[in-house]
Amino acid sequence: MHAAYAIHPCGHDTMRYFLNAHKSPASNDLRKEKEQLVSETENLRVYQSVQLWMAEVNNMYHLSEAEWEGRLQVLQQFCEAESKDPDEIIAEARGARAEKIDYMRRLKRFVKTLTTNPTSAHDYENIIRSFFINNGARVVTKPYPDVYQQSQ
Repeated sequence: MHAAYAIHPCGHDTMRYFLNAHKSPASNDLRKEKEQLVSETENLRVYQSVQLWMAEVNNMYHLSEAEWEGRLQVLQQFCEAESKDPDEIIAEARGARAEKIDYMRRLKRFVKTLTTNPTSAHDYENIIRSFFINNGARVVTKPYPDVYQQSQ
């Protein structure tokens, strides 16, 4: 999707990267890409599941806009990978246990396309798990051993 930079779940690294870009044709392209990403994540905010998620998390943690921007970018990419909007994903995950487990399997695979760093991967997974949990789709951490292959 948007490979010009790596998304950080907290959003601050992404913003700093764009704010510190040098004046060049490439930096203009990066600014345009950032504007497009911000527009896409703003579109996510219209979904009931996203509004509920943000309200629930903000009741506890009061996240900044930069922190939400990073989280929304990860959610946007996950939705694109699934070819579904956030409300559709939550409706399916709340409907059948097997579907929710399948989403968690696909989440593991999706995150591997974003990063090979285990800490970042865990952060990205937690963003999506938080989205599921705060929308009433309780998730189990390790119900799928096929995704957790141990190195020998």
